[in-house]
Amino acid sequence: MKIREIILSLALIIVIITPVNCQLNWAPPGSIWYYDALEGLEPPVTGYLMIESIGDTVVNDTEMSVLKLSRFYVSGKIQTESIELTYEKDSICLLYTSPSPR
Repeated sequence: MKIREIILSLALIIVIITPVNCQLNWAPPGSIWYYDALEGLEPPVTGYLMIESIGDTVVNDTEMSVLKLSRFYVSGKIQTESIELTYEKDSICLLYTSPSPR
């Protein structure tokens, strides 16, 4: 019993001090989020907004996630609202906006 405790303790120490070398992407391709979306007030009707990570891209040497926003109406209509680019910097998720043309 004592040997087992020592082995488990050593394994735990090794796991804790071993650096983790992996990239943690906040929105890996295939991720999907759903949000309620109010459609009307008389009577109140709720559809939903689906945000789907559809891929990755690189803009100005910055890796970004490509998000597709689609609105699903109660009537069955589906409308793509927009395609957004997001990226992570210093553990903060940011929305990319392209510079305006001059």
